[in-house]
Amino acid sequence: LYINTENEQTGYISDIKYILCFGIAEYNLADTIVLLVLDYENTTVNAVNIPRDTYLYTPGRGDATQSKINSYYQGESNEESSSKFLKACSRVMGVELSSYIRVDYKGIENFIDRIGGIDINVPFTMIYDDNQDNFHIFFRKGWNHLNGADSVKYLRYRMNNNSVNSEGDIGRIERQQDFLKAVISKILNENKISEAVPAAVNNIKTNIKPDELIKIIMNFSNSKVDDIKFSMIEGYAQNKYGTNFYFTDYNKNYALIKSMT
Repeated sequence: LYINTENEQTGYISDIKYILCFGIAEYNLADTIVLLVLDYENTTVNAVNIPRDTYLYTPGRGDATQSKINSYYQGESNEESSSKFLKACSRVMGVELSSYIRVDYKGIENFIDRIGGIDINVPFTMIYDDNQDNFHIFFRKGWNHLNGADSVKYLRYRMNNNSVNSEGDIGRIERQQDFLKAVISKILNENKISEAVPAAVNNIKTNIKPDELIKIIMNFSNSKVDDIKFSMIEGYAQNKYGTNFYFTDYNKNYALIKSMT
C-alpha cells in the first residue's frame, strides 16, 4: 500500500493516512498510544489503541522492561526519539508509520481548558494517593465536570489505593476512549472547532506540516462521533521475566489495519 504523506507542490493528501498519536509520561516513557487510520473518501477514522506494556523484543536493549513498547521512545531529541518509536510501532502493527503527533500532560491540560472542560460519567469512585510525588486523585462515581488538570488525573488513573477497581492499563484504555468520545462530541456538537484547532496545534509536537495538519482537521470537521471507531489490538496480559507484558500477534495486527483500509 502506497501512502503519500506529503506533496509540497499540490498539497495533496492521500485517501488513507496513518498517524501515530502518543503521550509522554514520567521518565520519558510513551504512555497512551493510538494509531489513527484516516479515510478521507468516507470521512471515517479508526483509532486503534496499542497497550503501553505491549511486548517487543530487540536483542541488546537491556532488562525486561526495555522490551515494553513504551520504552522505545528514546533519543537525544524529540525527533530522534519519535523516529525510533515510529519504527518500533511499525514492527508491532505490520505497516510503515512515518507521521506522529506527540502530546504531554501540560498540552492535554491546556487543550481541555481551552474548550471549557469536559463532562465525564466516572464509572466508580477513584481514590489514589502518591505522597512521594504529591500526586492525588479523587473523583466520585457519577457525572463530574473536569477541567484540564482534573482531566489529566482521570486519564492517568490505573488503580485505587487498596487495588480495588484495579483494571490496569486495559481498563484505563477503555476509559480513555470514552473520554476522547466525550471531547470529540463536545467539539462537534457545540461548534468549538475554532477553539479546538489552534488549541490542538499549539499543544502538540508533530512532524506533520501545519498546513497539512489543518487540512486533516478540517477534512473531518463535519464528521459525527459515530464516524470514529475505537478498538484495541488483540492480545493477552501475562507476567514474564518478572514484568507484566501484553502479548499480541503482529500478523493479526496487520490484518486488522488492512481491514480498515
